[in-house]
Amino acid sequence: VTVARQWKSSVESLPDRSTVYMFTEATGHAVLIMGREFGQGWTLPNYVRVFRKSVAETMVFDDGTLSDNGNSWQADGRLMKQDLRVHIEIRRSGSAFWRIVAVQDRPYAYSDQMVATLREGLWATAW
Repeated sequence: VTVARQWKSSVESLPDRSTVYMFTEATGHAVLIMGREFGQGWTLPNYVRVFRKSVAETMVFDDGTLSDNGNSWQADGRLMKQDLRVHIEIRRSGSAFWRIVAVQDRPYAYSDQMVATLREGLWATAW
């Protein structure tokens, strides 16, 4: 994917040996985090439930929306200790679960289009 100049990218290895790709907007108004995990035999609702539980101390989300085909879920929320907006989308492909978490600071309108453009580009590479 072509990443616009206002984004700084990095790759982070997590303790569970998974990898996440981080994109930070130059002024700090937005961060996108893309990751993939495997859950052999899991359904998307199972994965969403486990994911929500794993971030419950830091993020709160609305109920979210499950796609008609059952392979995509997205929700809006916020970070609990900071007034930052969060949007998450999780897509399932076989036993792989891809997720993009977007975190934005005010004014949201400043980074809305940049976030949408990068998110669409990232999904196009993984999907």
